[in-house]
Formats: sequence, structure tokens, C-alpha cells
Amino acid sequence: MILYFPYRAETETEQIPWTTIIVVVLCFVIFLAQNQNDKRVKTAALTYCQTEVTDNELKKALGHAWGDIDWSLLEIIPIDGDEACARTMTAMHYASDKEDVLYWLRRQLSYTKDKGGWNLGDRIPELYQNYKFGAPSYLTGRIVTERPSWNIWRWFTGTLAHADWSHLIFNLIFFVIFALTVEAMLGSFVFGFTLIAFTLGINLFDNIVFWGEVGLPATLGLSGVVSGVIALFAYLAPHARVRFFYWLFLSVGTVSLPGWLVIVWYAGWDAYYQVTSWGSGINYGAHLAGVAMGLILGLVFFKERRHWTVDLDAVGVKLTTIGKDINRDTTGFRYIETLSAAPLYLATIYIVVATAYTLLFYVVFKHTFIIIYLLPAVGFALWYRAHKRRFCPDQARLKEALNELKHNRWQPAEKLLAELAERGHTRAQFELGKMYAQGNGVPRIDGTAEKWYRKAATNRHRDAQYLLGLMLNDGRAVIKSAHEDLYWLDQAAAAGHGDAAMALAHHYVNRRIPGLEKEDAVEKTINYYRMAGETFIKEKRRDDAIVALREIEGHDRGNTSAQVLAEKLGLLTNI
Repeated sequence: MILYFPYRAETETEQIPWTTIIVVVLCFVIFLAQNQNDKRVKTAALTYCQTEVTDNELKKALGHAWGDIDWSLLEIIPIDGDEACARTMTAMHYASDKEDVLYWLRRQLSYTKDKGGWNLGDRIPELYQNYKFGAPSYLTGRIVTERPSWNIWRWFTGTLAHADWSHLIFNLIFFVIFALTVEAMLGSFVFGFTLIAFTLGINLFDNIVFWGEVGLPATLGLSGVVSGVIALFAYLAPHARVRFFYWLFLSVGTVSLPGWLVIVWYAGWDAYYQVTSWGSGINYGAHLAGVAMGLILGLVFFKERRHWTVDLDAVGVKLTTIGKDINRDTTGFRYIETLSAAPLYLATIYIVVATAYTLLFYVVFKHTFIIIYLLPAVGFALWYRAHKRRFCPDQARLKEALNELKHNRWQPAEKLLAELAERGHTRAQFELGKMYAQGNGVPRIDGTAEKWYRKAATNRHRDAQYLLGLMLNDGRAVIKSAHEDLYWLDQAAAAGHGDAAMALAHHYVNRRIPGLEKEDAVEKTINYYRMAGETFIKEKRRDDAIVALREIEGHDRGNTSAQVLAEKLGLLTNI
């Protein structure tokens, strides 16, 4: 028995993943509509066969054709004639190529009725035409993605539709595991457009590769997009870990793998199945196209968001390790853990070697594979190597700059940070802005500090958003639009910056906003104090949380937010 299944990414985020939620809801709503439509089609077929089909000879023969094999007796156990007739009508209704279904039925009938069984199949088309006249239309058949086809609407509906419950559930589990982190790093709006780009790119690739082919099965499901999201996760946070459950023969447990290894694992299996034609019924080409789209979008558009150049905590994402409270320094525990996982590691090595051997075999003997998959991949790898410095942030130089800051060596720090900031590194932009704002080793120049704070704030660095908001509020920076200071403070507060929420609350207490009624200002004040208090509790800043609680009580003693904060503070007595 072999089972290897991810159940969560070891990341945390406080942002609400609106785009992920919308995709999950759409998939469920569409599948429930498909499911209800299937029930109506089958009910109509059974009613039609019971009330209008009087050909008992054909019903009996179809009962044998759809019957189950009893292997102990080596004979076919027929099913009810009406049920068999209904299955026949449903199969014809669902099939895009009805001649294929008719051929299969005639062959099955010939096994049960000798040569005369084949002729019984001639009666089925007429029966189906009568059934079709009053039957509900087949919803899934109207929304799946035909191949090849340039119907863009069907590209999207086919992506959100699924074949059955297991197809839906497993796709969404994989999607949610990786999408939560990716959406937190990109933002809901950008992530939504990224999913649209995945859908368009995958179907465009499929149409180009299979243009002119006939008889290709239609495709449906989110798996191609899921592969793209996994690839983008691996690109943005290659060292973020994903926790897997495994059951390998007698070995059961969990193992944590880095994002880069996860995408290598899944893309490798998809490539293996694609070239060996195993796992028929699954469009592995769409999976591989999704992986390619994820990496390309990451390299071209999101290179500055890779986890070592963006302060993940500044965008609300924290890399964590499950079970870090366990004493993993215990020698015996390490030995037991390593021994229990040994079969998994051995199996992984075997699979990698077997996959490499199989791919090499098909590279030698399958020229189509070379043209479609291998040569573009090799070309892209060579191009990427030549332009690696352009796309890969210089992690070592960033760490060197931060180390120089830590030891107050301002001049080398400023030189390194300036170079990295000009190349779009968010953390470097923030640190450089802070140097000029505080006058650490450089002249204190508010205009230069504002410039770098703005760049970092635009890239969703919440500390930069907070400090920029304070500069604008204090008049140390030029406000470019009405209430711009409140905008940046609100952005930081929404990303989980407690001090920004406190600053906003104090602002609404002490300053009158034109057009804002007093009751609305009080409501905003209480809301921001609540946000600040909840953030301080999470950060274990008990004294600051108590200040926020007292402020809420001062404005409205009976407020529910104050009661909730008080209850949460009661849980922090041991902190």
C-alpha cells in the first residue's frame, strides 16, 4: 500500500483569501448544478423506459449487456431491463460521439444474443431520439472544454466543472493548500488575474499542440490551474515547506518537503505519465502547461516577491514549522523518525531513477516528445541560465547588507541596499528609506526616505506603509491625494500592523474628517482599536492590548469588541 498526500503548507497568513474562497464556491456551485442535472437526466431516462419502451426483448438483452460478472460462477448476472434501458439512454445522452457508444452496445449485445444481438442495436437510435425529445439537456456536456476549440467561455466553465465528488474534493484540497500562501503574497486582485492567465495559457497550449486532431476527449477540472499554483508557490517560496502524510507498506507518518521539491515531484510524475501514456483519462499535458505557466509568470512578473527578498511578515505571511515545540534534538527521536521514513526515501530514489530511465528511453525513440517537450525545455533552461542574474534576486548580498546594518556599518550597508533597491528589492527599499528617515550613516533627507518608503509600500511592505503614513500625517512628506496618510495606515492595519491601527484610531479621535459624522468616526475608532488589540494579542504584546481595550471601554463600555478582547486577554495570563 502506497499513499503520499499533502495536507497543509507550513505557512500562516492573517489575510482573508477572497479569490481562493470565490474559486472554491464557484466549483462547488457548478458541481452541485451538474449533480442535480445528472439526477434529472437519469430520472427522465428511467421514467421513459418504464412508460414508453415496450420492447421487452431489447430490454432483456440490454440487462445482460449491462450486467455484472460473477467471477465465482464465471457468468453474467443481468440487471433489471428498465434500469439497463435507462443506462443506455443516459450513455447516449452523455456521449459526444454517440457512434462509439452504439458500437460498444452492439458488441455487448452480440455476446449475449449471438449474431442477432448486433442487429438489436439498430433499434437503439430511434429509442434515443424519442427520449432526447423530452429529456433535460446535459449540463456537463454544455460546459466542458472541447479539444481543440477556441471557445474561450468553455475554457473557463470547463476549468470550474468536475467529473465527480472525488475529482472535485481532491482538486480543491490541493488548490487551497498552495493558493492561500500565493494569494497572500500577490494580493487577491492580482491572484485572480493570475488564475485567469493560467486558464488562458493552458488551453492555448493545448490547442496549439493538438490543433487538427480529431476525436480527442473533452476536458474538465481545475487540475491544470492547480499545477500552475503549485509551480508559482515553489517559485515564490521555494524553501517554504509542505507537510505530507505518507503510508508506505508498514511505514506511516508525516514528512515535510520544500516547495521546490514538491513541484519537481509532481511535474516529474506528470511528464512520466504523459510520455508513457499511463493514467489514461487524465490530461497530463494540461498539468505540465500549468507548471510552465506558473514558472514563467513568476520569472517575468513576480521575481521581486520571492521569499528571500520580500519580508514575508510584512505581507502577512509567516513561514512556520509544525510541531516545533517537540524536542527534536533528542537523539533517539531523530533515529526513530529517520528509520520510519527510510522506506519512503528508498521508494522516492527508486521512482526518480525509474522516471529518469523511462524519459531517456522515450527521448531516444519518441521524436514527437523531443519536439514538443524536450527541446523547448532545454532552450528555456539555457536562456534562463544566461539571464539568471536578472531574474534571481541576490540573496547573499541582501543578507550581507542586513548584517552590515545590524553592526552599524552604515556606508557599506547603504551601498549594498541602494544597489538592491534600484533592482526592485522590497526589503532593501524599506531599509534604505529607514536609513534616510533616521539619518543613520547618511544625511537625514525626508524626500529620499519618502521615495523608498513609497516603493516598498507599493510592494505591500506593511512597515513601509505604516512609516509612510506617519510621514504624511506629520507633514514630513508630500500628500499626493486627499487623505493619503489614512490610506497607507489603513493598508498597513489591514495587513496586521497593530501600531498602524492604533495610529488610525487616535487620528479619528483627535481630528475631524470633513463629511464624516461623529457616530461614524466613533465606530471607526472602536473598529481600529479592536484591530490593534487583536493584533497585539497575537504578538503577545499584553500591555499594548490592554491599552487598546481601555480605549474601547472609554468610548463605549458595553461594546462587544471590548468584551471579546477582555476574554482573549484572560488567556494571556501566562505570557
